[in-house]
Amino acid sequence: MVVKAATDLVVEFPKTEFVARTSDIANFDDTAALWADLAVTGVSVDVLVLNAASMGPSEPIISADVDGL
Repeated sequence: MVVKAATDLVVEFPKTEFVARTSDIANFDDTAALWADLAVTGVSVDVLVLNAASMGPSEPIISADVDGL
């Protein structure tokens, strides 16, 4: 699904580079590996799309800790 979305965007915007990656944001090691890989490859993130849901208490995301997200 993520790769198809990126492919569709490349067709619509051929002069723009899209990189589709998946990561389990609930897994700290997986998330750390994603950001480490981006840093090593020199990728600067302009747009980050997070597609996740939480049924926990409603609070501002800025005040939630990693476990609360």
